[in-house]
Amino acid sequence: MNNLTEKIIAEIIPVAVEGVPGAELYGREVLLIRRERKPSQRWLDEQVDRRVKPLADSPWWGAMPFTGGYILVPEPLLRYKRIPTYKDLMVIIDHANKDARKTVAQLFPDLVEAVLKKQND
Repeated sequence: MNNLTEKIIAEIIPVAVEGVPGAELYGREVLLIRRERKPSQRWLDEQVDRRVKPLADSPWWGAMPFTGGYILVPEPLLRYKRIPTYKDLMVIIDHANKDARKTVAQLFPDLVEAVLKKQND
């Protein structure tokens, strides 16, 4: 898929999944973190989104939703949205745990510098 790389905001292509816990993630924006290995067959078999299993051999991405957490998404279900803004990253950090904040800080060292500067002003 064109334009997908680390450190961008992508959108999970929406799907209607009625009565499914976690379905609120569909259509949501995520920060792409890194390529991931294909999930286990058991994990794939447990997915309620029927689009996922046939995409098992596609490239997979680890992503941080703006609402927190870390999810795996097959590349064909993602579409490029934009380069993350300072505001995007601050929303992600606000919902992230300590390890996720470290990951964002490592990916975006300029963000850490900007936050520190803002605190010192």
